[in-house]
Amino acid sequence: MTNIRDILNGPEYFFCEKTNCRLRIAVCIQRQEANKKTRAFAEAPFMVCEDCPQGIKNRSVQPKGGLKLTEEKKENLPAPVDEKRQTEKTEDAPPVRLCECGKPTISPNTPFCPSCMGKMPNKKRQAKTPERVSLPLSPTAIIVEFKNHPDILERVTREAKEQIRTVSGQVIWTLKNAVPPPGKRSHHVQDL
Repeated sequence: MTNIRDILNGPEYFFCEKTNCRLRIAVCIQRQEANKKTRAFAEAPFMVCEDCPQGIKNRSVQPKGGLKLTEEKKENLPAPVDEKRQTEKTEDAPPVRLCECGKPTISPNTPFCPSCMGKMPNKKRQAKTPERVSLPLSPTAIIVEFKNHPDILERVTREAKEQIRTVSGQVIWTLKNAVPPPGKRSHHVQDL
C-alpha cells in the first residue's frame, strides 16, 4: 500500500499558491477551462487559476509517465441561465394590482404600494392627536417682558425665592398689590 505522502509528492500533484494546498494538475487545468466557459463566480478562489502563473505552466506541461489528463468528475457549476424562459410571462401569474397612486402594490393581498404604506402611520398619528388651538387671551391677561430691564427681572426673581413663589406668581402678586381694586384710590396713584 502506498503512503499518502508519496502520492501527494508525486508528479501528478503540485503545491498551488492561490489555494494554498496540494492539487492535481488535471484539476487545475479543468478549473481553468471551467473559468473560460463561465465567469459567473469570479469571486470563488479556484476561479482565478486562469491568470495564475502556475496555471499557465500546468497548461504547458505535457502528460508523461503516469500523468494522464483524463476526463474526471466535472465541477458542480451552476446550470446555464435560460434567458428565454426568464423573459417569458407566465399565464398563471395573477395580474398586478395597482395602488391609488398608480404604483404596484407590495403583495396581491395588500392594496398599498411601499410609499403609501409608509405614510399610513403618519396619518393614524395625525388622526389621534387633535390640532392645538391657541385660545385667545382674556381681556384681563397681561404680558410682561423684561428684555430691556434685566435688573427688574433679577429683583423679581430674588423676591420670588424669598417668598417661595414662581417668578410668574411673584409678578402677579406684585401687580395685584400695586394696582388698587376698582373704586378705591390709592395714595400711589396720581391724578392725571
